Parts: sequence; structure tokens; C-alpha cells
Amino acid sequence: MMIGYLLPPEELSSYSVAVKIIESTFFLAQITLTIAMPKLVSSRLSSMKDYAKLTKKVVKELAIYAVISMISILIISKYIVMNVFYGKFDNLFEIVLFYCPAIVLVYFRVYLTRFLQIEDLVKFSLILHIVTALSNVILNLVLIKYMGVLGAALATSISYI
Repeated sequence: MMIGYLLPPEELSSYSVAVKIIESTFFLAQITLTIAMPKLVSSRLSSMKDYAKLTKKVVKELAIYAVISMISILIISKYIVMNVFYGKFDNLFEIVLFYCPAIVLVYFRVYLTRFLQIEDLVKFSLILHIVTALSNVILNLVLIKYMGVLGAALATSISYI
């Protein structure tokens, strides 16, 4: 919403399309963790060794899905601009390029949130989300001024670190 006040409408529409493309990949992290969560919880309660092994497996799967998602988005976004939007959003690929690191970071953020729940450290999850939101707002205020819509994409990627 804040971005709408800081960017001209034509840049805002390109940013909005880029965000939709990037966020379309986030479901893989949610599905993976929804399936793994009961096993993670039960292994945490029964055997730390099994819990560590399962955690390693889940994190590895998330890393693979995140990298595949990021590469796929980078490959197809040029095609989408030219063939679906007929070049209407010329800067879409650049926005996606700046936003793509957020894919990997969001996948691990989803895992970290679940991990903190399992470990009964929910207050740290809340703090993490608040810090992310605040850093995103501050970075948007600074980077949009100098980089426009690319600054908004970069601000989002950086804020997930």
C-alpha cells in the first residue's frame, strides 16, 4: 500500500505483476512444511537424532524447491513479458531479477517460523516478523527514492535476510 504512494501507477502495475509471479512459488514451501510438520513434532518429542535427521531432509528439500522456483521464474519471466503481456511491462524482468532472492529467503523463513513453533519460541517468530516489516518499510522509503520500482523489489529481498 505504501508503495502505491511512492511509485507512479505504471511502475506500480509492473511491480504488482512481478510480486504475483514471485509469490506464486511460495505454495511449495507451505505444502512441504504442512506435510512434514506432524512428523517433525513427533520426532522432536521422541528422538532428537530423528528430529535432526528429518530437519536436515526438510531443509534440503526446501532449498531444492526454492532454487528450482527461482531459476524457473527467471527463465519464464522474459517469456511472460513478451508473449502474455505483449511487452506491456518492459521492466518486469528487472523487477523479478531484484525480487528473486526473496524466494529462497521466504522458503527458509517459512521453515524458521515452523521451527520456532516446534521449539516453543513463538515470541521470537513474532519479533522476526515485526523486524522484517519495519526493515521493509524503512528500506522502501530509502531505496524507492533512488531506484524507483527496483528499489521496492530490492527492499523486499533485503528485508527477508
